[in-house]
Amino acid sequence: MYRVKPCGPHRVLCLALVLLSSILQAQQSNGHSSKRSRFTSPDGKFHFEFSDSLMQCHRVPGQEDVWEPDACSAYTPICPNAIFDTAACIAYPAEPGTNLEGAAFSVSELKQATNQAECLKVEEPPPHVGTARNEIINKIPFSVTETDGVAAGNFQTGFVYRTFHRKLCYELAIKISSFNLANVDPGTVKAFDYEAVRRTLQTVLESFEFSK
Repeated sequence: MYRVKPCGPHRVLCLALVLLSSILQAQQSNGHSSKRSRFTSPDGKFHFEFSDSLMQCHRVPGQEDVWEPDACSAYTPICPNAIFDTAACIAYPAEPGTNLEGAAFSVSELKQATNQAECLKVEEPPPHVGTARNEIINKIPFSVTETDGVAAGNFQTGFVYRTFHRKLCYELAIKISSFNLANVDPGTVKAFDYEAVRRTLQTVLESFEFSK
């Protein structure tokens, strides 16, 4: 615990210390940490940062569609399949006692897209929600497509960010997978905080920058 002595003559400094003490105590009690890790692609072309509460995923050798650790998997996959040349997949683990199966942020290079028109065309399935919109993040122009998929009582919300940079097509994606609460006994599982999960992964996405 952080303790601050009673305020004396230096009242402003004292109040500042009290505020700092309160923030540190709140961080401890909530289990939050400000520590962040930096990911740089193997070719050095881009980087981003992610919270230490998230997990970096790796493909299992010889099993291109399987990712580890277990937090990187869900009934509806959250990390890209083998057709994508994926440089990174960062997982938000499932939350015990909730219907969250898992979520992830990923960065992939789409080598089959050789021009901007091909790059920005996001195929279905999963079905799109509305029309694509334009968004700029760290001076990078993206075409953003929202997707929404359902399979055997499982749901996945997705956000696909595409950009064509130096003749290469990049896809940044957020995928959030969950199961239908109607499939379990009432009161045994609660709904996860969708906005909190989305916000955490969006923060990672918004730290993305090209190095070259």
